[in-house]
Amino acid sequence: MQWNDDFTGTLNTNYSAFSNGGGAGTTQSGGELTMDTAIPAGTATAQLSTNTDSTGSVSTFNGAKLYDFTAHDITASFGIASIAGEAPGPQKNTFFFSIGDSATSLVPASGFMDDGLGFQVWGDVGGWQLTYFRLDSTEGDIGATVAFLSNAPTEITFTLSGSVGTIDIVGATFSDNGGIGTITSTTSMTVPMTDISDNIDDYNLAFGAYNRGTIDDPTVVTLDIFTVTVVPEPGIYALLAGCSALTSVMVRRRR
Repeated sequence: MQWNDDFTGTLNTNYSAFSNGGGAGTTQSGGELTMDTAIPAGTATAQLSTNTDSTGSVSTFNGAKLYDFTAHDITASFGIASIAGEAPGPQKNTFFFSIGDSATSLVPASGFMDDGLGFQVWGDVGGWQLTYFRLDSTEGDIGATVAFLSNAPTEITFTLSGSVGTIDIVGATFSDNGGIGTITSTTSMTVPMTDISDNIDDYNLAFGAYNRGTIDDPTVVTLDIFTVTVVPEPGIYALLAGCSALTSVMVRRRR
């Protein structure tokens, strides 16, 4: 497992922090990570990103960048304690996740990240929705509401595998499909993924709080766990390589 962060102790130094907006930032205390946009202005952001494992020692795997979702499967999961704020609509209090090009802001939306993909979970007076984005500077962007939610989820998991991404939620249900993607159960759906690797120079994994438009109260996202797994895991390949080498030695000794 590349990350298994329960946010105890101090913030892992292998995150890179970014904020946009006066006072916006990220704090960690008592087993919770709080990302606070601090001001109601549109585009205010509090973000963490990484292109390594939790130790900072692994940034590539099997000849590709660690979070290159075109080269190997990736599963990222978030325990969400709360997504707080107040938005009058169509402005949104938003939690986001993305993997994409190195950039200051990695919010998955046009005008921010050039190439990559991700989702936004956002709420306003009209309820909760999930929006999926695929951003491609050459072929154009895809962004659409893919599902309406019964309420804010308490856990969300995004699995990137081949040409399909799977989004699973806990603590809420998908009530309707509002655009691209296919709802496969009340708590699971798939979204299409296109190979845009020709346009991506780097693969940074990011998540954060974001004001999607000018809102009434700042967005505050509180997480209690974050995990990432690259499949097959690098350690599995190392184990297999070790077993192969051991078998080779044993065969030679028998001969």
